[in-house]
Amino acid sequence: MDIRRMIRPGIAAALVCGGLVALDSLAPSTGVLVTPANAAMGIRAVKSVCEWNDIEWKELTAAERAAWVTLGWRPETWGSDDPSVEPDSLSKDWTELTANERQAAQMLGYNQQNWSVDPDPCDAVKP
Repeated sequence: MDIRRMIRPGIAAALVCGGLVALDSLAPSTGVLVTPANAAMGIRAVKSVCEWNDIEWKELTAAERAAWVTLGWRPETWGSDDPSVEPDSLSKDWTELTANERQAAQMLGYNQQNWSVDPDPCDAVKP
C-alpha cells in the first residue's frame, strides 16, 4: 500500500495558531486541504494526498523532504513499488505513529481517517 492516500471528500484541516482545526463546511466535491500554516513553512497545499504520487523527490521543497524523511522515506525509496524498501511508518496505524511522525504526516495532509485506508484509494487513480 502506498503511503500517499486520498483524503475523504468534504474533510479539511487547517493549522491555525498552532492548533489543528477541523473544517467540515466545504462542499463534498472539493476535498481541499486547507493548510495556510504549512504553506508558510514551504509545504504545498494538496487537494488529495494522492497528489504526492506525482511529485519527484527532487521537486519536493526542503520542508516537504524533511516531513517525508521523518516518516522514513529517502530519495532511493521514494517512488519505489518495492515493499521491501517501504519505511516502517507505512505499516503503522495512526495511533502507533510517534508524535513526530504524526506531526509530519499532518503537515503533508494526513489525518487519522486517511492514514490507513485499505484498499488504497490512490491505487485507483494510477495510470
